[in-house]
Amino acid sequence: MMFTTPEKQLPETFHRLCWRDLRAVADYHDAMARELRRRADRLQKIDAMQADCAAQVDQLADSYKTVLAYIAKGYNSADSAIAAAARDLGLPEHTVAGWWRVFIQNRDRRHREERNSAILKLVQLGMTNEDIAQRFGVHENTVSRAISDSLSGPLPPTYRRSLKKPPRSSRRGFSSVTDPVRVSGSASSNPPQHEG
Repeated sequence: MMFTTPEKQLPETFHRLCWRDLRAVADYHDAMARELRRRADRLQKIDAMQADCAAQVDQLADSYKTVLAYIAKGYNSADSAIAAAARDLGLPEHTVAGWWRVFIQNRDRRHREERNSAILKLVQLGMTNEDIAQRFGVHENTVSRAISDSLSGPLPPTYRRSLKKPPRSSRRGFSSVTDPVRVSGSASSNPPQHEG
Protein backbone atom coordinates (compact mmCIF):
# COMPACT_ATOMS: atom_id res chain seq x y z
CA MET A 1 0.00 0.00 0.00
CA MET A 2 1.38 3.42 -0.98
CA PHE A 3 1.02 6.57 1.13
CA THR A 4 1.79 10.15 0.25
CA THR A 5 3.15 12.75 2.65
CA PRO A 6 0.57 14.27 5.05
CA GLU A 7 0.94 17.72 3.53
CA LYS A 8 -0.24 16.43 0.16
CA GLN A 9 -3.07 14.46 1.77
CA LEU A 10 -4.61 17.34 3.71
CA PRO A 11 -7.96 18.33 2.23
CA GLU A 12 -8.54 21.97 1.50
CA THR A 13 -11.04 22.10 4.38
CA PHE A 14 -8.23 21.63 6.94
CA HIS A 15 -6.53 24.81 5.83
CA ARG A 16 -9.55 26.81 6.95
CA LEU A 17 -9.72 25.28 10.46
CA CYS A 18 -8.58 27.15 13.54
CA TRP A 19 -5.79 25.80 15.71
CA ARG A 20 -8.23 24.32 18.26
CA ASP A 21 -10.04 22.31 15.60
CA LEU A 22 -6.75 21.22 14.07
CA ARG A 23 -5.55 20.04 17.49
CA ALA A 24 -8.78 18.05 17.97
CA VAL A 25 -8.35 16.42 14.56
CA ALA A 26 -4.71 15.60 15.37
CA ASP A 27 -5.71 14.06 18.71
CA TYR A 28 -8.28 11.92 16.94
CA HIS A 29 -5.73 10.67 14.43
CA ASP A 30 -3.21 10.02 17.21
CA ALA A 31 -5.75 7.83 18.98
CA MET A 32 -6.55 6.08 15.71
CA ALA A 33 -2.83 5.51 15.06
CA ARG A 34 -2.39 3.91 18.50
CA GLU A 35 -5.34 1.60 17.85
CA LEU A 36 -3.96 0.66 14.44
CA ARG A 37 -0.57 -0.15 15.98
CA ARG A 38 -2.21 -2.32 18.65
CA ARG A 39 -4.15 -4.16 15.97
CA ALA A 40 -1.03 -4.61 13.86
CA ASP A 41 0.86 -6.03 16.87
CA ARG A 42 -2.02 -8.41 17.63
CA LEU A 43 -2.16 -9.66 14.02
CA GLN A 44 1.62 -10.11 13.98
CA LYS A 45 1.41 -12.31 17.10
CA ILE A 46 -1.40 -14.35 15.54
CA ASP A 47 0.66 -14.89 12.40
CA ALA A 48 3.63 -16.01 14.50
CA MET A 49 1.42 -18.44 16.48
CA GLN A 50 -0.05 -19.88 13.28
CA ALA A 51 3.43 -20.36 11.81
CA ASP A 52 4.54 -22.10 15.02
CA CYS A 53 1.47 -24.36 15.02
CA ALA A 54 2.05 -25.23 11.36
CA ALA A 55 5.65 -26.17 12.13
CA GLN A 56 4.50 -28.38 15.03
CA VAL A 57 1.89 -30.10 12.84
CA ASP A 58 4.56 -30.72 10.18
CA GLN A 59 6.77 -32.28 12.84
CA LEU A 60 3.93 -34.52 14.00
CA ALA A 61 2.98 -35.50 10.46
CA ASP A 62 6.61 -36.43 9.74
CA SER A 63 6.93 -38.56 12.87
CA TYR A 64 6.19 -41.66 10.77
CA LYS A 65 9.62 -41.19 9.16
CA THR A 66 11.26 -41.74 12.52
CA VAL A 67 9.15 -44.88 13.01
CA LEU A 68 10.25 -46.14 9.59
CA ALA A 69 13.87 -45.43 10.50
CA TYR A 70 13.59 -47.58 13.63
CA ILE A 71 11.92 -50.38 11.67
CA ALA A 72 14.80 -50.22 9.19
CA LYS A 73 17.22 -50.54 12.12
CA GLY A 74 15.71 -53.92 12.96
CA TYR A 75 12.84 -53.23 15.37
CA ASN A 76 10.63 -56.29 14.96
CA SER A 77 7.24 -54.58 15.39
CA ALA A 78 5.58 -51.28 14.64
CA ASP A 79 4.66 -50.88 18.32
CA SER A 80 8.26 -51.06 19.48
CA ALA A 81 9.35 -48.68 16.71
CA ILE A 82 6.59 -46.25 17.67
CA ALA A 83 7.68 -46.34 21.31
CA ALA A 84 11.29 -45.66 20.33
CA ALA A 85 10.27 -42.84 17.99
CA ALA A 86 8.14 -41.25 20.72
CA ARG A 87 11.12 -41.24 23.09
CA ASP A 88 13.36 -39.82 20.39
CA LEU A 89 10.94 -37.04 19.42
CA GLY A 90 9.80 -36.24 22.95
CA LEU A 91 6.17 -36.87 22.04
CA PRO A 92 3.45 -38.96 23.69
CA GLU A 93 3.42 -42.50 22.33
CA HIS A 94 -0.29 -42.35 21.48
CA THR A 95 0.35 -39.22 19.37
CA VAL A 96 3.04 -40.93 17.32
CA ALA A 97 0.81 -44.01 17.00
CA GLY A 98 -2.05 -41.87 15.72
CA TRP A 99 0.08 -40.24 13.01
CA TRP A 100 1.50 -43.66 12.13
CA ARG A 101 -2.05 -44.89 11.49
CA VAL A 102 -2.68 -41.86 9.27
CA PHE A 103 0.45 -42.71 7.28
CA ILE A 104 -0.61 -46.36 6.89
CA GLN A 105 -4.14 -45.38 5.80
CA ASN A 106 -2.83 -42.91 3.22
CA ARG A 107 -0.32 -45.44 1.91
CA ASP A 108 -2.95 -48.16 1.60
CA ARG A 109 -5.34 -45.77 -0.15
CA ARG A 110 -2.68 -44.80 -2.70
CA HIS A 111 -1.88 -48.44 -3.39
CA ARG A 112 -5.58 -49.24 -3.77
CA GLU A 113 -6.12 -46.35 -6.18
CA GLU A 114 -3.11 -47.41 -8.27
CA ARG A 115 -4.35 -51.01 -8.37
CA ASN A 116 -7.89 -49.98 -9.33
CA SER A 117 -6.55 -47.75 -12.09
CA ALA A 118 -4.57 -50.70 -13.45
CA ILE A 119 -7.70 -52.89 -13.23
CA LEU A 120 -9.69 -50.45 -15.35
CA LYS A 121 -6.96 -50.38 -17.98
CA LEU A 122 -7.07 -54.17 -18.20
CA VAL A 123 -10.87 -54.05 -18.52
CA GLN A 124 -10.41 -51.70 -21.47
CA LEU A 125 -8.13 -54.29 -23.04
CA GLY A 126 -10.94 -56.86 -22.85
CA MET A 127 -9.72 -59.00 -19.96
CA THR A 128 -12.33 -60.72 -17.82
CA ASN A 129 -12.77 -60.16 -14.10
CA GLU A 130 -11.49 -63.67 -13.42
CA ASP A 131 -8.27 -63.12 -15.36
CA ILE A 132 -7.69 -59.71 -13.75
CA ALA A 133 -8.24 -61.15 -10.27
CA GLN A 134 -5.67 -63.88 -10.95
CA ARG A 135 -3.14 -61.33 -12.20
CA PHE A 136 -3.41 -59.18 -9.06
CA GLY A 137 -3.88 -62.07 -6.62
CA VAL A 138 -7.23 -60.76 -5.36
CA HIS A 139 -10.79 -62.06 -5.21
CA GLU A 140 -13.04 -61.44 -8.20
CA ASN A 141 -15.34 -59.42 -5.92
CA THR A 142 -12.46 -56.97 -5.45
CA VAL A 143 -12.22 -56.49 -9.21
CA SER A 144 -15.97 -56.07 -9.51
CA ARG A 145 -15.98 -53.54 -6.67
CA ALA A 146 -13.24 -51.51 -8.36
CA ILE A 147 -15.29 -51.42 -11.55
CA SER A 148 -18.48 -50.48 -9.70
CA ASP A 149 -16.65 -47.66 -7.90
CA SER A 150 -15.47 -46.32 -11.23
CA LEU A 151 -19.06 -46.13 -12.47
CA SER A 152 -20.32 -44.22 -9.42
CA GLY A 153 -17.17 -42.24 -8.59
CA PRO A 154 -15.50 -39.16 -10.06
CA LEU A 155 -14.30 -40.97 -13.20
CA PRO A 156 -14.60 -38.66 -16.26
CA PRO A 157 -17.60 -39.65 -18.44
CA THR A 158 -15.43 -39.89 -21.56
CA TYR A 159 -13.14 -42.39 -19.80
CA ARG A 160 -16.11 -44.29 -18.42
CA ARG A 161 -17.60 -44.65 -21.92
CA SER A 162 -14.27 -45.98 -23.17
CA LEU A 163 -14.56 -49.09 -20.99
CA LYS A 164 -15.68 -51.71 -23.49
CA LYS A 165 -17.12 -55.16 -22.96
CA PRO A 166 -14.87 -58.02 -24.11
CA PRO A 167 -16.20 -60.27 -26.88
CA ARG A 168 -19.11 -62.44 -25.71
CA SER A 169 -17.23 -65.65 -26.45
CA SER A 170 -14.36 -64.67 -24.10
CA ARG A 171 -16.46 -63.48 -21.16
CA ARG A 172 -16.23 -65.59 -18.03
CA GLY A 173 -17.25 -64.98 -14.44
CA PHE A 174 -18.50 -61.44 -13.87
CA SER A 175 -19.74 -59.31 -16.74
CA SER A 176 -17.70 -56.32 -17.84
CA VAL A 177 -17.99 -52.75 -16.68
CA THR A 178 -20.43 -51.65 -19.36
CA ASP A 179 -23.17 -53.87 -17.91
CA PRO A 180 -24.03 -51.94 -14.70
CA VAL A 181 -26.85 -54.28 -13.70
CA ARG A 182 -24.64 -57.33 -13.65
CA VAL A 183 -21.73 -55.42 -12.15
CA SER A 184 -23.80 -54.28 -9.19
CA GLY A 185 -25.08 -57.80 -8.78
CA SER A 186 -21.58 -59.25 -8.89
CA ALA A 187 -20.60 -57.24 -5.83
CA SER A 188 -23.23 -59.03 -3.72
CA SER A 189 -22.54 -61.87 -1.35
CA ASN A 190 -23.68 -64.51 -3.91
CA PRO A 191 -20.67 -66.14 -5.65
CA PRO A 192 -20.58 -66.16 -9.48
CA GLN A 193 -21.98 -69.14 -11.29
CA HIS A 194 -19.61 -70.83 -13.74
CA GLU A 195 -20.73 -73.13 -16.50
CA GLY A 196 -19.43 -76.65 -16.45
